[in-house]
Amino acid sequence: MILMLKRSTLIVVLIFIVSLVAAIFFQRNQDRVDLESISETDQTYLIDIGESEIIAMEINGIDGSQVIVKRDTEGSWVLVEPSGKDADGSRIETAVSQAGKLETISKFESKIDLADLGLDQATYWINMTLSNGEQKSAFIGNSTPTNSGYYAYMNGAPLQVVNKFSIDSIIDLLNDPPILNQPEDVETE
Repeated sequence: MILMLKRSTLIVVLIFIVSLVAAIFFQRNQDRVDLESISETDQTYLIDIGESEIIAMEINGIDGSQVIVKRDTEGSWVLVEPSGKDADGSRIETAVSQAGKLETISKFESKIDLADLGLDQATYWINMTLSNGEQKSAFIGNSTPTNSGYYAYMNGAPLQVVNKFSIDSIIDLLNDPPILNQPEDVETE
């Protein structure tokens, strides 16, 4: 009887292990199918341009703050405003990369009062000049209630919610301009 009880317990444990392995395999396979069903074409963007096409970018805040950067003839970023400082090219490149592909979280199909979203007078606006001379401008309003994005639009485009991370990396240049920190001369005694 004891041998039989042990044998039946062993069978139950083996059935449980096989079921667990099958469930894990099925779940991983299902996750892979879900990821494959999401294609790049399903994603939409407020702005979708290559970062190499942007030759100048101006970021403005409703408070009057402003940062202007542009590429020089060698392709390096120059800080136009605030002037007289060396530019931190890596921070600018990150912001330009984000600005060149602002991912949309959602779009609004119906008319919404722009004042409710902080877009009657945009909180921030980003102007970009492309290498072909074309100008692109994005207007950024309030953060969403879930704090996952910002309300935004471009002229002629529907109102959208844009990824917060992308916008934050751009408007961070207003709060902390991309000035290259150079080590100060240290006096020795």
